[in-house]
Parts: sequence; structure tokens; C-alpha cells
Amino acid sequence: MTKEIELTQGKVALVDDEDYEELNKYKWHTKRDSKRWYAVRTAREEKYKAPVYMHRQILELEYNDGKMADHINRDGLDNTRSNLRVVDFVESNRNRGGYKNNTSGHKGVSWFERNKKWDARINLNCKLVHLGQFTDISDAVEARKQGEIKYWTKEK
Repeated sequence: MTKEIELTQGKVALVDDEDYEELNKYKWHTKRDSKRWYAVRTAREEKYKAPVYMHRQILELEYNDGKMADHINRDGLDNTRSNLRVVDFVESNRNRGGYKNNTSGHKGVSWFERNKKWDARINLNCKLVHLGQFTDISDAVEARKQGEIKYWTKEK
């Protein structure tokens, strides 16, 4: 079962029953980072105030420890354990949504005006891998999906 913790700006955070009692001891507020809302509180340390994100507290991650918490469904207010995981920077970026200027509606697929074709690409270890150009967008999307299977699953 899940419970809601009230936040500022009329928002709520979803948490598991097992985490509710501990988390509800604090006053949480909302914070917007890029596209998402998150639940945050302020911890008073010896000489400074430090932000504590609810999802990081649930995963028991320390402030500035270099680890990243990822919301699998991309909803920063869904802090149920089944929606949270500890990842590295690369894996976190893979779970990002598309860019605002994405014209295809599919990650890694864009229109290549000069050739009048759909271009499929994937990022592998900070290098762009070209997967091909296609007349039909569905072929480009399929190439991207196959690229994810080929390049991203063998890295783990």
C-alpha cells in the first residue's frame, strides 16, 4: 500500500507504508528541477543547511556522495521503493525523456533534412553511434530499439 505526504503548492508525494512514519516527521516542500517536481526538506548541519531529497533519504544516499537516485517512471513525486533505484550518471540519462525540440516524438530518431530521411542514433560511452537512415519513421524507431538492446544491454 502507498500513502500520501502533503507538500507545498498543493502537491503530494507517494511513499510506501513502511517509509511513511519516518518521512512524515519532517516538513517537506516541493522543488522543481528542469521538468520534474521533487519532495525536499532542509537539514541543518553544523555550519550549513543541506537539501535532503525524499527519494535519496528513502534509498539512504548521503548528500554529495556521487550516487544518483532515479525515478523509473520519471515522476519525481512517486517515491515508492518499486519506482526508485540507485544508478550511475549514464543510466540516469538513458531514462530521460526526449528533448523539447524533438520532432519525431521518439528518443534517438530525428529528421535529416538534407537526405529527406529519418536518422537513428544512440549514445555509447559518450560517443554517438549512427544506426542508419530510413525512409519510414517506424524503421528508424525499430533500429533505435535494436541499438538499445545491442549496445546498452551488453555494457552491464
